[in-house]
Amino acid sequence: MRASLLALVLAGCSFQAKQAGGAAGDDAPVDAAIISPDSAPLDGKLPAVCLGSLVNVCVDPPTDAAIVPTSLNTDSSPACARFTSSPDVDACVIAGTSITMNDKIVVTGHKKLILLSTSAITLNNVLDVASHVGGTSGPGADADPCNADGNPVLLAGGAGGSFVMEGADGGDSPAGGAGRAAKPLTAPATLRGGCQGATGGASNTNRGHGGGSVLLVAMNTITIDSNGSINASGASGTRSSGGGGGGGSGGMIVLDAPNAVTLNGKCFANGGAGAGAGTFGSKNNGTDGTDSDAPDHRATGGNGNDLGGSGGDGSLGTDSPSNGNSGKHTGPPIGGPNGSGGGGGGAAGVIDIITKTPPTNTSDPAKLSPPPTISAPRS
Repeated sequence: MRASLLALVLAGCSFQAKQAGGAAGDDAPVDAAIISPDSAPLDGKLPAVCLGSLVNVCVDPPTDAAIVPTSLNTDSSPACARFTSSPDVDACVIAGTSITMNDKIVVTGHKKLILLSTSAITLNNVLDVASHVGGTSGPGADADPCNADGNPVLLAGGAGGSFVMEGADGGDSPAGGAGRAAKPLTAPATLRGGCQGATGGASNTNRGHGGGSVLLVAMNTITIDSNGSINASGASGTRSSGGGGGGGSGGMIVLDAPNAVTLNGKCFANGGAGAGAGTFGSKNNGTDGTDSDAPDHRATGGNGNDLGGSGGDGSLGTDSPSNGNSGKHTGPPIGGPNGSGGGGGGAAGVIDIITKTPPTNTSDPAKLSPPPTISAPRS
């Protein structure tokens, strides 16, 4: 006979740790979550473990510590477990009795990332769920509905992506038109990725992607050690002789643990920068924007070349992103070369911390950007 079910008791805790598919009234907080040494599908043969407030995630009872791959594609990784959730979330869930991350982890894919532990989660290195200029996009980036931006006309710069903050406008072009940023969204009620910037005028592919999305949910504690960091920033736009691409907004980081969230490291979801523009029809392109690589390092707009406007900086902390600069015109009033507008900077993302005791260091801009929203676990 295998070992009997092991009860993990959380005395006095209002965190939602409950059995999936229970009878009426089981939605109330319970004092124990049932953990089994045997694995079973989510078919009622064994009680599933359900954790989380923003998203309540149910998995088969894990029996071992989880190992998170250092290069993780959320669409195809065999480390992703079967799960159900409320509300429904398109995600890769990695579950274990504990999760400790000592190596740098880079995450890509269309699905969001959820890390679930029936005890504690500890991060001692970089968890990269960001999107990067001219490269990969983070998990769940650009996958959720975003408000429509005003597409740039002719050679104007693309607007930066909006999230709960409004992105910045792209720079005007002497040929007319400008990229206007979309209106901001309401605060997200579930896990979601950031919003992409707009493509610059006369270009097709130079927008910056929004930042990715990650939820860490633990039955007990989450610790971001002094060497640990989570980056969910948006990508900067890329250069063009047409309008510069707008930067993507930051993504979303959620830390959900009832007993304690300890922040000795860094978490940031800054906006990407707009790209610089050049003179249309010439080879004098602007330069790409530069991504944010720390909570207190702003993504900087690319330089405009010749007659092109420079890109705007991405959002940092509570500061709004900056608009792209306008292109210039030389020669006769009609005709002559036209400079394109630079891309606008992307808005900040979202950091949510859900715990009974508010953590320290949450007002330190060198550790967190933007400032987090802190709430108690839902009862």
